[in-house]
Amino acid sequence: MKNAPHGSIRIFSPEISAEGVVAVSTAIANGEIGKGAATDLAKVKLRKTLRLDVNPHLLNSATAALHTALESIQVEGRQVIVTCQSFIATALAVLYARGKPLFCDVDPRSGNMCPNHLLNLLNNSSPKAVVVVHWGGNTASINEIENTCSAFNVPIVYDCSHALSTTFKGESVLNFGTYSVASCQAIKEITCGDGGILCQRGDVYVPVEKYTWFGIERNDRRELQYTGVVGFKYRMNNLAASILAAETDKIINRRDSRAYNASRYDKVVPEGFRVKISADSKPSYWLYSLLLSNREEFQEFFHSRGIETSHIDLDMRENPVFGKQSDELEGISLFNRQHVAIPVRHNLTNCEVDHIEDTLAQFFCRG
Repeated sequence: MKNAPHGSIRIFSPEISAEGVVAVSTAIANGEIGKGAATDLAKVKLRKTLRLDVNPHLLNSATAALHTALESIQVEGRQVIVTCQSFIATALAVLYARGKPLFCDVDPRSGNMCPNHLLNLLNNSSPKAVVVVHWGGNTASINEIENTCSAFNVPIVYDCSHALSTTFKGESVLNFGTYSVASCQAIKEITCGDGGILCQRGDVYVPVEKYTWFGIERNDRRELQYTGVVGFKYRMNNLAASILAAETDKIINRRDSRAYNASRYDKVVPEGFRVKISADSKPSYWLYSLLLSNREEFQEFFHSRGIETSHIDLDMRENPVFGKQSDELEGISLFNRQHVAIPVRHNLTNCEVDHIEDTLAQFFCRG
């Protein structure tokens, strides 16, 4: 990451609205800290705002949500195919569930899972699940990936941590897959400090709620009873849920603000230098990404003008906890050499967007 000087335009600027502050203050005043009404309210508002096809579960992080989904599938001792372009939490969740990450290459034009490499992996292994990331808020190749996984009868877990507001063919990306996960961590589209959203479809696998609170549930008489699984302390508390309920109202407007900023940049960035976006996708624009062979020159140019740039995430296989990786993957290698992100967040001022647009125009119009 190129850390621009103090007072510069940052890629991320975490924000909790005044409504969120009031909501959490009210929960504290009412003594509703661990449990309370905000949890149910947040679920209702999320389902309505995003038009979800199932009731979401609220957890204390997206990593916890991914881990819970993989525990539900029971991947212990089995391979799990994971796209290699993501924050390491995506693949660490496989290790938490005692599975074995098998890394899939990416399309170097998008940073998303390469369907051809996925097919090759499925033909040469027997994975228990596939974890697909909608990287940067742009959809992966959903149709191809779902058709391929269906042919091999392998469930999909969609990691939508960058894509809470993203839609595919008019549907929330959280409405796809056997499981889908989203993030409310500090720098995501909305935040409640930290939190995760988990959707589960069908009844083939263990219900995820069995894992989210120590493997304990309450019966109809509100009495505690054991479920027979090793559970975790993963439920979202009421303070976080109260903020989430308030911030959910902001999701769509904030996405539209980022999309507007991105449209300004698109006017001056030649198409060949932009990350490929699916024609059927309405991205969250959590990131605005470019692909540049002269990336270092671009970053120095922006840094000198007070604008932060970043590679954001790198190839997860570089982390030694996943063991030595013998296969050279061309897609991720090229993507990691060329990708760079610039600020596109919803709370940029008009002057800041003007400055970024002008700087882009200056860079690409140089002789």
